[in-house]
Amino acid sequence: MSESIELQVARVVDQEALLKVLSERGIAAEPLADGDTLGFRIPCDDGGADEACGDLLAQLEDLVSEMGLPLVPQRGDGFVFLRPPGD
Repeated sequence: MSESIELQVARVVDQEALLKVLSERGIAAEPLADGDTLGFRIPCDDGGADEACGDLLAQLEDLVSEMGLPLVPQRGDGFVFLRPPGD
């Protein structure tokens, strides 16, 4: 069975910018369709959600740094959330 992870963001502007950059990096990301959460669903290899999530987190840290975004990648259970920095 194919699994996926979610990449969640806090702002629409971050969602639009990240979709473009993820696509440029060859990461297939589809916008979440539930309407309540901003973000994407990214397919993973069978049984590889944990590893894919770890890889995605590393890529996002690099991406956030390169783009100069004021966001912090945070790993959750089956998702990665890009949140504003806090205390």
